[in-house]
Amino acid sequence: MIEVQPMYESWNLDAFRLPPRSHLYSLQPAGMGTEVIESLTSYVARLAEIHRVSVRRLLSEKILLLIKPPTPLKDQLQAAQTWLGATPGVIKAVGCLQRLTLRQDLQNLTLLPWQKQLPTTAVFHPAQPFCPVCYEEARNAEAEVYEPLLWTLAAVNVCLRHHRYLYLWCPYCGGKQPFLRLEARPGYCSNCRVWLGMELPPFVATEPEEFDWHVRLT
Repeated sequence: MIEVQPMYESWNLDAFRLPPRSHLYSLQPAGMGTEVIESLTSYVARLAEIHRVSVRRLLSEKILLLIKPPTPLKDQLQAAQTWLGATPGVIKAVGCLQRLTLRQDLQNLTLLPWQKQLPTTAVFHPAQPFCPVCYEEARNAEAEVYEPLLWTLAAVNVCLRHHRYLYLWCPYCGGKQPFLRLEARPGYCSNCRVWLGMELPPFVATEPEEFDWHVRLT
C-alpha cells in the first residue's frame, strides 16, 4: 500500500495566540538604565509626537479620562510634582500611562523609586531647564530629543555632558518652558515655537569656583 504524503504542512491554529495589544504605542523611554533617564513629562511629549497629536489632545482625550476622580487639565499643569514627583497624583498618572502603553517601567521616569529618600515638595525647578547643545546633537544624530529627569531637579543646574549651565529660558523670546508643553514639539519653545538646539563654543565659567560647586552637586 502506497502512503500518501500531504502536500502542505499542517498548522495548529489553536496554538497561535496574539500577544496583548496596547491602546497607545509602547514607546521605549529614552536613557533607560542611565543617569540621564527620561522624565515622565518628556515621555508624554514624545508619545504625543509619535501619535501625531498635541500633548493637549493626548492628555484630555486619553490619559486624563482614566484618572479617578476626573481632574481638569489646568489642575494637572499647576506643578511639576503632578507628573514627576512622589505624590498620589504621580502614582495615578503613571498607572494610566502604563495601562495605555502596557509598559511596567514608567515609574522610573519619576521620583517614585526615591520617595523615601527625597521630599515631595521644593524638589524641582519652577520650569523645564534644557541644554541647547544636547538638543542639537540629538537632532544631528537623528536620535531622540528629550529631557532627562535629572534636569528637572532644582539642585541640578549644569549639563555634565557639555560642562555648561542649563538654560532656563528661550534665548529668542525669553519665555520659560513648562514641564508639560501642550502644543510645542520636544526641543521647541512652547511660546515662539523656535528650535531651541544650537551649537555653542566651549563654555568658560566667569566664576569657576561656583561652577565647580554646581558640577560636584550634580
